[in-house]
Amino acid sequence: MKKNFPGYYRPSEAEFAELWENGIFIFDTNAILNLYRYPQNISKELIGILKIIAAKNRLWIPYQVALEYQNNRLNVIADQIKKYSQVKTILDKTQGNLKEEFNKLKLEKRHSFIDSEKFLDKVDKVFNKFLHELEKFKEKQPNVNDHD
Repeated sequence: MKKNFPGYYRPSEAEFAELWENGIFIFDTNAILNLYRYPQNISKELIGILKIIAAKNRLWIPYQVALEYQNNRLNVIADQIKKYSQVKTILDKTQGNLKEEFNKLKLEKRHSFIDSEKFLDKVDKVFNKFLHELEKFKEKQPNVNDHD
């Protein structure tokens, strides 16, 4: 049975060693497209590993995987760029909701210690700092026209 259905049986330690030493690595489309989705340091590390595997002629990317990559690459990059505006929308909405909820409490008239204006000014500074950083990250984001 094991001979006819090897995929259903755990390889022995010797078989594992043989696979790691001489096996061919085959990636599906999402594994390659995830290079655009992973944090930059992870993508660089994975590309380095792929280069090592390729240098040993142990990397194979099937035609169908390469075709799917070409068909989906621009959409994945565009989706990554779209995330910036989605994050900005969430921040703007959150900041607006916070101000609205504080205004409903009418703290300036109904509480002796909580200074909502001072608090909201501090919150605004944090939000603005984050939005500024978000813009810097967006500038570094690979573009659909970039060479990669």
